[in-house]
Amino acid sequence: VFCIGLTGKSGKDWNALEDSLQPLFDAIHRLPPPTVVRNGPLQMMVTSLDYDEHKGRIAIGRIRSGVLRKGQDVVIAMPDTTPRKARIAEMFVFENFGKVAVTEASAGDIVAVTGLDDVS
Repeated sequence: VFCIGLTGKSGKDWNALEDSLQPLFDAIHRLPPPTVVRNGPLQMMVTSLDYDEHKGRIAIGRIRSGVLRKGQDVVIAMPDTTPRKARIAEMFVFENFGKVAVTEASAGDIVAVTGLDDVS
């Protein structure tokens, strides 16, 4: 799908763009949903980092499997390092344009967590 966001045009052929973003939205709706395992062991991939002056480093990612709870002990595993233990201090989900504190999130949720000060 070809798009020009500034002019609001899109289409399957760059020579025949419509005056609408509907072809883009149709393509997005055809994408398969992400695979999640609700009852599996906890797996979360950190894809972004943020920082808050009071909370410290904030790890942002999607939970692929299991359930994550505030205060939960977790193991951080990264390539070429020894797995290490950490504890989730605070947890947030994204709602509208902000973050909302939660005590539990499950597979499929995108969360921001604190307490993982050395995650990179």
